[in-house]
Amino acid sequence: DGSKVLEAEPGPLEWIAGTTSEERAQIEKLIATACAPDTRGPDLFHARAELIAICKPAIPPLLTKFYELDLAGFDTYENQTAAMQLHKILTEITGYSTTFKAHEALGATDERRSSGVKQWFSWYHRKFKRFECDTMTAPEEDEELLFEPRTEQERRDLERARREAGNN
Repeated sequence: DGSKVLEAEPGPLEWIAGTTSEERAQIEKLIATACAPDTRGPDLFHARAELIAICKPAIPPLLTKFYELDLAGFDTYENQTAAMQLHKILTEITGYSTTFKAHEALGATDERRSSGVKQWFSWYHRKFKRFECDTMTAPEEDEELLFEPRTEQERRDLERARREAGNN
């Protein structure tokens, strides 16, 4: 169709200078939660929301995890699901979107998946240094979350998460 696709070779990325070990541990925990195949409902919502709020410091580890999934291959449902979560989080943080699709039902092929990962790394090498996060204000404690439970299980999970948050 005449469109130009910019790609760069993927690989592990360094943390942003000044990211503390506590921040690194928190980011890694949130990424693991977002990528876990059994994470749903409020837990997934909170992990994604926190990574989006962390913004720029989360981008290199998110891309590194994306690279690791690409190396492992997208043959399993777990890797496909984790990759789509990473893609969605990165898109939400950066406003950039690639042609990445994880599953064949969405139009994915090995070439398209590989190209999507390479497009993210191209964005990183071209724009990351100048990238500024939008300043998002955190919701007030009494504001309701935008998450609306769709099932009884999600409603119970949300209530449990609210109780646990109230105890902390």
